[in-house]
Amino acid sequence: PVTEEMVEAVTTYVEHVRKVRGETGEWAIEQKLHVEAVHAEMWGTGDAIVYDKDTETLNIIDLKYGRGVVVEAEDNPQLLAYASGAVTRFHIVGPVKTVTMTIVQPRTINPVRPWTISIDELRRQESEMKMAVEKTLEASERYFPEPRTPALQQAMAAWEKDYLHPG
Repeated sequence: PVTEEMVEAVTTYVEHVRKVRGETGEWAIEQKLHVEAVHAEMWGTGDAIVYDKDTETLNIIDLKYGRGVVVEAEDNPQLLAYASGAVTRFHIVGPVKTVTMTIVQPRTINPVRPWTISIDELRRQESEMKMAVEKTLEASERYFPEPRTPALQQAMAAWEKDYLHPG
């Protein structure tokens, strides 16, 4: 059943999206965003994306319902990935100079937490994420080769030695 607390939480989120959108903002809800600048097969679903033509700002707004762990917007890999995909998707609407990524987590003390970066900073972050994905894929291929054979046990032992018990 839907509780009053759930309604209040979603209302906080909807009101924030409406405030950011204003009267003229281009916007999209629950959009699949391809993050090709990081990896060809990477994607996510953006809760709300709002483009402000006047400030050339793309807003990525993500709803988090949990209360136990506060999720910050600053340096949030999920939001950075969504921002990357949204910039690619929304570039036809207009130029983007800044990106504001916001976590709306209504059941916390500070429910709306934005973080704004320049498009140049986003490009730098994309580069870092791309390198991290490449390293992860290389490690996966090295330590967990396909097909999963008895060699997997050897690979897992090597991984344990290198990462869990280095030196």
